[in-house]
Amino acid sequence: MIVVDASIALAWILADERDPRAERALDAVLETSGIAPSIWLYEVTNSLLVAERRQRLDRPVRNALADLVALNITVVEPRGFPVTEYDLAVKNELSVYDAAYLHIAVEHSAALATLDAKLARAAERHRMLFT
Repeated sequence: MIVVDASIALAWILADERDPRAERALDAVLETSGIAPSIWLYEVTNSLLVAERRQRLDRPVRNALADLVALNITVVEPRGFPVTEYDLAVKNELSVYDAAYLHIAVEHSAALATLDAKLARAAERHRMLFT
């Protein structure tokens, strides 16, 4: 199981954001499963809305969302929310949103897949970075 952040999911959908790390993460999700905090759905959906408005999508948003929902990614609420997110955000100089992904990784002892450099550094410090 791996934690999937919005940057990874968007790289699966947006042709101009393709990345080998995202492809490896997709393979891992298909082989086992993925997990994400509930904010993931909002981040991905909003980013796809913006991409649609900028004509960056090669298919309808609804189809892209259906493909994501079909993946074996469980959306969860972490224990200790929001205090733990706050503490992780302060300690790692992250947004509370990004700290939610790190919290899920730590709580579930799962590697965190992200293309966000700052979040990747924090995950690496916690020995939770998916590579």
